Amino acid sequence: HGAPESVGKEPAQGFSINIGWNGAGAGDIEYLTAYDELLAPIFQEFNPEFIVISAGMDSARGDPLGGCDLTPQGYASILHRLKSLQAPIVLVLEGGYNCASVAHSVCACLETFLLSDSTPKNISKHPSPMALKAIARTARALWPFWPTLRPHFTKVIRTADDLRRSSSSSSLRFGDAYL
Repeated sequence: HGAPESVGKEPAQGFSINIGWNGAGAGDIEYLTAYDELLAPIFQEFNPEFIVISAGMDSARGDPLGGCDLTPQGYASILHRLKSLQAPIVLVLEGGYNCASVAHSVCACLETFLLSDSTPKNISKHPSPMALKAIARTARALWPFWPTLRPHFTKVIRTADDLRRSSSSSSLRFGDAYL
């Protein structure tokens, strides 16, 4: 129910995408890496006619349930990327357990909607090896349904031990993650 291998049932198999973060603390760079390396290729292949976002903001920094660290800037950056698909977007608010986090995140998303030239600031940091492993595990579960993902994961694959040893390296890239 949320594990990367839970990809949906026939006839919608492959349309349920769950990135199982291995622990708390996934933040802007982890979510943006997941979007860029995993979701964007799928969205481009799928070519949606419209997008409905269930925006509970449970991943927001300070939300006691989600345990993640997504900032309003991170939400805005994801929405900005979704806008590039040029499909109508509906943002439906639900959930969220930290009213201040929800309010700030919603404001950042509304600004992204309303200001056509609104480009979020670049977030220059590397994702954690733990997050890269979670994204790679999700990609592996989705490969049978989305062949477009295969070219994104052709770099050298490290073993789990190599990944742990390299966790102090700030230059670890997505394709280096263990599958």
